[in-house]
Amino acid sequence: HRLQKDLSILNNLQRKRSNRQKSFTYMIVSIMAISLVAGIVTIVVVMLNRNRRLSRPPPAPMVATNAPTTATPTSTPTTSSPTVLPSPWIEQGTIGLQQWNNNSTPIGNSIAFSADGSMIAIASTSPQAEDGIVVVLEYTSSGTASSPWIQRGQVLPGTQVQMTTDGQSVATLSQNYVTVYRWATGTSNAQWEQIGQPFTLEDITIRSIALASGASYVLALGGLGRLSLARRARVQVFTYDRTMQRFRAIVVPVDESGTGVDVQVGITSEGTIVAASFQFEETSRNVNRIYTLGNGVWQESNGPGSVWLVPSVAVGSDVIAFGGQRSQLVLTNTRQASGGGVA
Repeated sequence: HRLQKDLSILNNLQRKRSNRQKSFTYMIVSIMAISLVAGIVTIVVVMLNRNRRLSRPPPAPMVATNAPTTATPTSTPTTSSPTVLPSPWIEQGTIGLQQWNNNSTPIGNSIAFSADGSMIAIASTSPQAEDGIVVVLEYTSSGTASSPWIQRGQVLPGTQVQMTTDGQSVATLSQNYVTVYRWATGTSNAQWEQIGQPFTLEDITIRSIALASGASYVLALGGLGRLSLARRARVQVFTYDRTMQRFRAIVVPVDESGTGVDVQVGITSEGTIVAASFQFEETSRNVNRIYTLGNGVWQESNGPGSVWLVPSVAVGSDVIAFGGQRSQLVLTNTRQASGGGVA
């Protein structure tokens, strides 16, 4: 009887132990199942949010307008709808240069516009015109819809060209000589009339020209010395002497050491400020300079100095822009150029 009782107690202990093992196994399985379900739910939520963000339309870009606007106060909050303006660039016809280059493929070298954009001067070269040709075109309603540009005057020689803001004068560069022309009006056969004689810089290869507006015919020339041991960068300003009917040079104090590679110049419409960008072999940095005219003497002003740029300069009525590598653009206020102000 006692043995039977002990066997019963032992059987009860084994059943309890087996039940505890089953409970522990059930708990582990439950925890794993809950974790798996939670992970699946998290992944589903993340995917839904991502799809919602991707399907959401992007915000409309803010487009600046030329005219300032004044917000009108309201008593209740309002939601402004985005302003979308039409494309600011409208094609104004196509200009083909083959007809002036014996139907050969020309290479455009430089382009100059009048201030209102109604006239354009294009300098190009081709195998049949290595010395270059310059064609001046005028936008007119009498042209065709595809090409409303018609030729103005005769074809001029040149590989570079500059135009005054009124479009009545142009300066060309051909075979290292600069020639200035003005539009001769009041004649039955209107054409480009040469002003003075072509001129050049002694022992200097002219790299760029710039022409001021008005009838004063002020030009800025940028060049490099032709001798290999003296390839210094040079800037020279020329004005037209009406008495002598020729162009005379005004010395610009350029003192840049090093072997020059290129130099680009620009001039304001009044002809009183010249900007120059120099490139040298000895350094990967270019040097930018601004020169102002005061009491008949050109003097260097505090320009933007040495920056990472390729020779590139554009001069407007209020701003001088030096542009080049690494998406940099340096702007200088021409009204503060004499004091060295850089914006």
